[in-house]
Amino acid sequence: MTKPDFSQFNFNELIDIVKTISRTKKKSTENIWKNGYGLQSIDSLEGNIDDVLYELINRIKDKWSRYDIEMNFRNLALPHEILNLFNITTAELNKKLFKNPPTIGSESSDGRDDEIWFKIRNSKYIMRNNGDIQII
Repeated sequence: MTKPDFSQFNFNELIDIVKTISRTKKKSTENIWKNGYGLQSIDSLEGNIDDVLYELINRIKDKWSRYDIEMNFRNLALPHEILNLFNITTAELNKKLFKNPPTIGSESSDGRDDEIWFKIRNSKYIMRNNGDIQII
């Protein structure tokens, strides 16, 4: 099986895909659709949601590299949760996506690369494209 190509999607679009698949899966399990089509699609949705979650994790690990995190720890008082971002699992990511308000997302300062942010307690930590963590 070939690995899906998500290069045409930015980080926030991938988050929206995960949320849409999850909502569709929920409706499917509630037997909203007729003729069993909803129930047949559950397995497919679960497989696809995992593919998107793995893509999100790969982007997090790429942006929040262990090296960049350690370099920022030298200059900033960062919470210990920041160190765990490099080792985030699909279950942890899924939990962060569905918190209200969300505790993960991205923004783009140059129109090209996503700058991924996490909310930890009352602060937002964003990894800038130059490798610096900014606290907002």
